[in-house]
Amino acid sequence: MALASYARNLYAPQAFIDVNLVTIVITAAGRDASRSSPDTAVGAGASGAYVCTMPSGVKQVLVGADTVNSSTDKVSVTSLSSSGGVTTFTATKSDGANAAGSEEIHLTFLVFNQ
Repeated sequence: MALASYARNLYAPQAFIDVNLVTIVITAAGRDASRSSPDTAVGAGASGAYVCTMPSGVKQVLVGADTVNSSTDKVSVTSLSSSGGVTTFTATKSDGANAAGSEEIHLTFLVFNQ
């Protein structure tokens, strides 16, 4: 996976050449490809936990993790690690159940590349 296919979409400080916005949308059916960034993947959910991958850069910053159509559930992102150009992490719903019906999980990262 590479960030090369991403467009430059934000002003970046001189310390970084690119700042990329990476979005992953998880529905009851899994990753929504039409609303998720390219080169992202979501594994099958187990007890509300989804193992996700995305392109990595010099630094990844989580800027948003929330549920949609689920008024009380929250999302936590854990086990963030990067190797070989890929960042892997786990996104978990607070109720311990997979997304169902119209529930969605929305994750947004800033990925800084040099």
